[in-house]
Amino acid sequence: MALSKLESEIQETITSLEKMKPPQRVVQQFFDSSEKNPINKIGADLKDKKEIGEMEGEYTKLIRAFGEIKLHFENAAKAILEGNCTDTSKEKFEERAMHYYTALQVVSGCQLHIAEQMRIQQKRTIMIRVETLHEKLKKDIDSYHNTVESVALEVADHQLRNINKGEKVSLDEVIPHIKAVYDRAYHDAHNPFWRWIKNRFIKSDRTKEIEFLNQISKHPQCNESIRLQAIRLVHDKIIKTEMFGKEGKIYKGSKLGKLLERVIENKNVEKDKDETLVDFINKNDLNDAIPDGLKDYLAKTYLEYGKSITAGNQ
Repeated sequence: MALSKLESEIQETITSLEKMKPPQRVVQQFFDSSEKNPINKIGADLKDKKEIGEMEGEYTKLIRAFGEIKLHFENAAKAILEGNCTDTSKEKFEERAMHYYTALQVVSGCQLHIAEQMRIQQKRTIMIRVETLHEKLKKDIDSYHNTVESVALEVADHQLRNINKGEKVSLDEVIPHIKAVYDRAYHDAHNPFWRWIKNRFIKSDRTKEIEFLNQISKHPQCNESIRLQAIRLVHDKIIKTEMFGKEGKIYKGSKLGKLLERVIENKNVEKDKDETLVDFINKNDLNDAIPDGLKDYLAKTYLEYGKSITAGNQ
């Protein structure tokens, strides 16, 4: 890779990170730009250097400090994702999320400085290492974005009711319950950080998927078989494609995922209802009700959901 291209790619990463920036009030509350902030001090020291070896030494210190901040962020997120949605846990997540955002900004800025100096001095001695570090940074930024969204969903999910094994359920009651819980989520969010989280929650795929379930369920031609197929579609998409699904790294199960799974386990439907979900959507012109993420997943698994569900598990 050309030195100029590497520099350009790092600048693009910085721009993408800037798009995730919380509102100014949140930044002012948590963003410590002073040199008393250890990672800012290390970053400033690195940017004062121009010799490659000296920059490498400062970058090693930077990554050590970054790793500690990242771990604190992940632990704060994990506590909430495992169902500990207390005020204390949420306050800790506020602080850790903003500290980690600061760290991502500092690291990306330092990578850009190193790339600029390499180009100016025409030195490629650590080119491969910088490329590797930049790829890792992009993954960390994606992970930050996904984790914040997952926490936003969990804060809403923890208000969902539990469904016990063997409990008889009516899908035209369960689906409106989920919709009502999601509509109430963050209703009283006065803290600027959680208002920012609320905005991300509203725009999330999950919120759109719940609206899809609700639109399918309340259609006058809908029946329990179609509702069950729609629930199974959303459930499968959650556990197979989202960061904290069953196949994710630190999953213990989102409450929504567990609720939908228990519904699927408990629910029986009439055996003479053989219309497929895909047929129902097409026949009733409901394609526009499917959010893009769910539509992409359905396109890959069309044959599975093109089959009818004639009975749930006994």
